[in-house]
Amino acid sequence: MVDLSKNQQLIAELLAKRQRLHAYEIKKILQGVLGHGSVYQALSAMEGKGAVTSEWELPGKGSEGGGPPRKYFKLTTLGKDLLEIAHARDRATARAERRTKRSTR
Repeated sequence: MVDLSKNQQLIAELLAKRQRLHAYEIKKILQGVLGHGSVYQALSAMEGKGAVTSEWELPGKGSEGGGPPRKYFKLTTLGKDLLEIAHARDRATARAERRTKRSTR
């Protein structure tokens, strides 16, 4: 079954909120949470799963008007579905943990 790792889930949540980001923006936002290499590794794995798509934007095309080409990532419909499944799994796990704690008192 295809699912999202915790790192991939963090990135998917960002992309769900921001629509489209390049890897350096993701790295800056998640600085201190994910390491530099972890962001690129997670994005590559997500792209392989079909959870994100990417496209290169050449200098002069964006509002910044210059600089190096940037690879922008966008969450796919599958990525949104996988994020929903991950959230449901997290909620179910939290409920199970609360029940376990109550039953051991």
